[in-house]
Amino acid sequence: MTSKKLNILFLPAWYPHRNDAMLGLFVKNHALSILPYANVSVIYVLASDTNVSVYEVEKNDTDGIYEIIIYFKKCNTPIFGFFINIIRMLLSYKKGWNIVLEKRNKPDINHVHILTRAGVIALILKQLYKIPYVITEHWSRYYSFNDSYNGILRKFMTKKVVKQASAMSTVSDSLKNAMNQNGLINKNWEIIPNSIDTDIFTPSIRDKKDSKTRIFHISCFEDKSKNVSGIIRAFATASTENPNLELIMIGTGQDHQKAIDLSNKLKLDNKIEFTGELSPKEVSQKINSCDFQVLFSNYETFAIVIAESLAAGKAVIATNTGAIPEVLPKEFGILIDAKDEGMLSKSILEMAKTHQKYDIEAMRNYAVSNYNKDKVGKQIIAFYKKYTS
Repeated sequence: MTSKKLNILFLPAWYPHRNDAMLGLFVKNHALSILPYANVSVIYVLASDTNVSVYEVEKNDTDGIYEIIIYFKKCNTPIFGFFINIIRMLLSYKKGWNIVLEKRNKPDINHVHILTRAGVIALILKQLYKIPYVITEHWSRYYSFNDSYNGILRKFMTKKVVKQASAMSTVSDSLKNAMNQNGLINKNWEIIPNSIDTDIFTPSIRDKKDSKTRIFHISCFEDKSKNVSGIIRAFATASTENPNLELIMIGTGQDHQKAIDLSNKLKLDNKIEFTGELSPKEVSQKINSCDFQVLFSNYETFAIVIAESLAAGKAVIATNTGAIPEVLPKEFGILIDAKDEGMLSKSILEMAKTHQKYDIEAMRNYAVSNYNKDKVGKQIIAFYKKYTS
């Protein structure tokens, strides 16, 4: 006898939308991973400077997920704009909630992704409708070296929301420790990693028609965390010693043009390819045309691109920071110090000589065993069932 599917409502602070198809893609991957076992709805609310009307509502049935994305017109009036935006945000969530009740059954449990605003909404729904909620945090702001978790009201509300949750999860043990150090405590805490589609990210032996060694980097091009500039400078140094190196930079983001400008300044335009935003399948194809990955982050809460790289049988050079050591076993790459561009240059030159010695099958098996979407989906469903009647 098949058990009844749970009704789950995702309340994310980040989620892919019309202006940014990559934002919070890992949240959508969590939703996709539980679809075989649950009916999933999403309410995502964001302020917009481009709205024609005060509220714009999108309702999508994407890959089986019922998405309600509500854009409210951002008010930029000094002082009063802050309060107007709070009211519009709350009314947007109310609109989304009414749609969920109309189109889907009342949720068995609400799942907050990324604090704090969405957690406050879940707390309100708990008090009004007795619906339990759980939280998954992905954000790096709790790390001391990030220095962005501040403000008396934010800290007060975050502690309250975490304490009132039925359970808390983080995508890595490193992130849990950072939150605990900030006084964020919940007695029911689990580590549930991000998931990847191991049917998309698969090994394929590169058809080498030339002597080039191709390195790839995937990120949101936010220099503060990803240190894309450091990668380009280290690559420039390495390529003077090994002129057969090429770098493929996949993705886009706030510092994308800055990276292109630096590449041009260092006269690397014939050695670096900037692909822009790609679909997951296109990313997989690019990975399979390369030899190994470089991730030079200053901090990471998970590093899903490492899991994807290993699923495709590609070794990784990454920094020994945040959750990266949890995701990248030593036998599958090289761990270096953050910000050490000299060490990165040397590691690139070393990996260019040794990347073919890494065990493709072992890397693949590790990624499938730990981060396959079906495995992670079952973890999440088991997580829910502990806290639903």
